[in-house]
Amino acid sequence: MRMVMRRWACVPVLAILVTGLLAGCGGGGSGSSPVMGGPAQPSMVTITGVLQDQTSGNFLPGRTVTVQGTGLAGVTDGSGAFSIANVPVASVTLVIVDAAGSSNGTYSVDLSTIGGSPRNLGTIKLAVSGGAGAPPGGPPIPPH
Repeated sequence: MRMVMRRWACVPVLAILVTGLLAGCGGGGSGSSPVMGGPAQPSMVTITGVLQDQTSGNFLPGRTVTVQGTGLAGVTDGSGAFSIANVPVASVTLVIVDAAGSSNGTYSVDLSTIGGSPRNLGTIKLAVSGGAGAPPGGPPIPPH
């Protein structure tokens, strides 16, 4: 009789271990896991987009696009295109500033609702006052 009790004494420990393993693999709860529910979503992505003046249609080169609350930023090229890596997949606000440091506005987007890699935000049209699309920098170079 004593031998039978020892054999069954390990059953509660085995049940706890199996339950813990199933919970870690997605079998004990809701949600997706890489093992049971399909591929995991990345926590960081690269975002791309193009800035354009909504009135003139000119692209906006030389603008700094910053992910608010982070140190992440990119600068638009001659075609107004930008790219920022390692952006958290969440609701983010982009802050757009011209070369002189003047605000060109903000743009909010929930990156978890956009698929693909990189996450392409498309064309972002901004209301920019005065000189939209003009090259950034200092005063005009005088003629020779």
